[in-house]
Amino acid sequence: MADVKKTATAKAAEVKEVVKKEEAKAVEAAKTVETKAKETAAKAKTTAKKTATKTAAKAKSTAAKAKTTAKKTATTAKTAAKKTATTAKATVAAKKTAIVPEIYVQAGGNQAELNTIIENVKKQYIAEGGKTINKVEIYLKPEDGAAYYVINGKNAGQVNLC
Repeated sequence: MADVKKTATAKAAEVKEVVKKEEAKAVEAAKTVETKAKETAAKAKTTAKKTATKTAAKAKSTAAKAKTTAKKTATTAKTAAKKTATTAKATVAAKKTAIVPEIYVQAGGNQAELNTIIENVKKQYIAEGGKTINKVEIYLKPEDGAAYYVINGKNAGQVNLC
């Protein structure tokens, strides 16, 4: 039973590590897009200033165009950065759900899925008048055909494995 708990804890730690790495990549991608947008805006501004010094008449129209272009570029870059961040978050979320293992307990010719046991524990706790669940500890005891649980450090009970 301790091995199952350690394995589940280790898998959870691996999942958290993958999520952290993916989030870091997403943040870095967003920063890169934002930096490039700033550089583009700065280049557009420089171009506008050079053009303005050549002729007074062209300066007004060129500066207005450059300003508009810079705003559009910045807006486009911000939108792209937001889309990249959203896509990265979706990727991270997809990876979170993609690596959730299915865990089964087998004993005495019977089999029970861990998620089903967890749901049964929650249902029983609520049926007994429980409301908020902050922490759940489940102890699988195949030889008894039962899963014993402690909720919020004080509410204890048991459900059948199968």
